[in-house]
Formats: sequence, C-alpha cells, structure tokens
Amino acid sequence: MKILNANFQSYCNKMISIVEKHYGIDASEEFLKKLETEIIFIFTTRSAIFKELQTFMLEDLKKQSD
Repeated sequence: MKILNANFQSYCNKMISIVEKHYGIDASEEFLKKLETEIIFIFTTRSAIFKELQTFMLEDLKKQSD
C-alpha cells in the first residue's frame, strides 16, 4: 500500500508540473498525448490502491467473523 501510494503521489506531482509548465501555452498534440497517458496511469494506480484496500478490509472482516 505504501509503494502504491508513493507511486500515486509521484505521478500526481508529475502531472501538476506538466500542467504548470504548459499553462497559458497552446498545447501541442504531443503534450496532450503525454497528459492523457499520465492521467490514465494515475487512475490505474488509484484503482490498484482501492482494490488492495478493499481486499484488506474484506479479509479483516472475515477474520473478525470467524
């Protein structure tokens, strides 16, 4: 979970720097493609974090009910 969270935070920071770097400048096709790729990666990472958390919670509930 810590590694997934660190990766998520890293890519969020990367996304912010990309947007800040190009703020106010007409975005090129290459920039938009890179931005799209980063957004997809961020959502994929976030989904992995939620899945791990959900698995942990379900296992914990199962242990408590036994």
